[in-house]
Amino acid sequence: MPQAPAGASPPPGYPVEQTMPAGGAPPTGSAPPGFPVAGAAPEIPGVGGRPFASFGARLIATLVDAVVGTLILLVLSIPFIAWMIASWGTEPDGCNLDTDIGCQVSDGFAAAVGASILALILLSLVFAFFYYIRPIAKTGQTIGRRVANVRVVDELTGQPPSLGKSLVRYLISSFISGAIFYLGFLWMLWDDKKQTWHDKVAGTVVVGE
Repeated sequence: MPQAPAGASPPPGYPVEQTMPAGGAPPTGSAPPGFPVAGAAPEIPGVGGRPFASFGARLIATLVDAVVGTLILLVLSIPFIAWMIASWGTEPDGCNLDTDIGCQVSDGFAAAVGASILALILLSLVFAFFYYIRPIAKTGQTIGRRVANVRVVDELTGQPPSLGKSLVRYLISSFISGAIFYLGFLWMLWDDKKQTWHDKVAGTVVVGE
């Protein structure tokens, strides 16, 4: 059977013969299946191609949220504080609450204080939902996290966590993670996924942008 000329393509149905460089080494930049390519960059731990956020970035996000959240709550609380101050002047005739030990607080002031405290508690709950819980479930970011360029995501999907997970995460961070010398927050310093306690319970991680 005549041999095909050098460099000619084989007949249809025949495999193309691969050439091997001198020395038997594979071409540069290639490797056998299952082996890493020489010179390839090591994989950075993270989710969806985004690395886990550092402790410093998360601390900045927390501090910004604390300052912004406190200022917003103070502004929203002004009407209730003003109501209590105005009600202080409704003390009984001939009675000075500042100097008279036996003076009784008027019913108007007591009602104002009780109603204001209840209103402030409800206000704090509504604020927490719209400032922390809902934004995390929607975009994974609060104002502080936008400033720090970090985002909370589901550790399995890489997407913003569900509303339920966001609620669980907020409750754990508010009442448990900081209860023992803030150990729940510091846990990320030695955790492989840089997760805090509230991250682990909610199944979330925090990644950089």
